[in-house]
Amino acid sequence: MVALDAGSSILEQCADAAVVIDAAGLVTVFNAAAERLFGAPRDQVLGRPADAVHAAFSGLFAHDGAGAQSDQEIRIVRPDGGRGWGLLSLSKITGEGEVACLALLKDVTTAVDDRRRLRMFIAIADGTTRAVMVTDRTD
Repeated sequence: MVALDAGSSILEQCADAAVVIDAAGLVTVFNAAAERLFGAPRDQVLGRPADAVHAAFSGLFAHDGAGAQSDQEIRIVRPDGGRGWGLLSLSKITGEGEVACLALLKDVTTAVDDRRRLRMFIAIADGTTRAVMVTDRTD
């Protein structure tokens, strides 16, 4: 396994979800933010195949390491049925002659939901010839 002793404590403090996947496709690091985003405790994820956490983690090493699927929004379905969105960024990491993949995911659920609501509002406004009044109850 790629040595991450010092790095693991840094990854644990990250606000974004951090998942490290070894060359065998197994999860070796799963930080607290990953637990929140994916809705799964790390003891149920560590050592398991990464594609069991999310299909986006499948075949990361098929094309000479990570990077091909980077910077995409992925939909997350949690074990409890909750849903969310993560902006996935992949990096190939090497050390001690071994290779692994670092997947960082920013929780973008609110931004994706806001865009969906805006598209819906635009569709409604474009489809009517009548005046439309919108109120925001959050202010």
